[in-house]
Amino acid sequence: LALYQESIRKGEDGKYSLDLSLLEKAAESDSENPAISSEIAALLQYNVRLPEESKLREVLKNQIALGIVSVPSLLIIGEEYFKRGDLNNAHKYWELALNNEPENFTVLNNLATCLVTISPSNAERALELVTKAIAISPNNGDILDTWGDVLVAAKRPKEAINKYELAIRKDNVRLDTRRKLVVVYQSLGMISDANAQLKEIQRLELIIEKELIEKNAQPITKTEK
Repeated sequence: LALYQESIRKGEDGKYSLDLSLLEKAAESDSENPAISSEIAALLQYNVRLPEESKLREVLKNQIALGIVSVPSLLIIGEEYFKRGDLNNAHKYWELALNNEPENFTVLNNLATCLVTISPSNAERALELVTKAIAISPNNGDILDTWGDVLVAAKRPKEAINKYELAIRKDNVRLDTRRKLVVVYQSLGMISDANAQLKEIQRLELIIEKELIEKNAQPITKTEK
């Protein structure tokens, strides 16, 4: 396994190269090692797709059936599927993670988000999940944001405003949360609040843009004559 890990290289273009054959050999010699499934999960982050005939797919499947895949690995797999819009697979892996660690607030939060993204009809269960998550990790900005989303899905926009506003207080530069607030304000006819929020978004965007320009600015070296 160490040889495989040494083969992982990140190029200047940001793309990864690695020797999958080394990981396959490691899996053949120790197929029930949870470290193998952790490396298989990491492939998704490296944007490396396993060939359909790869034995690693069967190894991951067997380890899931044995219940030995770590929750961080299940989280990674679910997150990558969610990013790709494959909600059903994201849901499947996050449910598995929840079965292993029912008190993991990140799993609870992610699963709640996934459920209401799949369908607003899942709002009731999502609300149970996010309420449990915030009880475990109070004042967590990400969970408060999800709570707002779930309340919107449950057609309780006034309550959603409170959660979004609390999330912003925890992290002022939550532009996505602010944009969702604008939508809710507008839906409730709170036009002045929506306009004020839009102005704040524009102000923050300018600050962020300025910081990025300054960060990326290269010092000019004068050429000696």
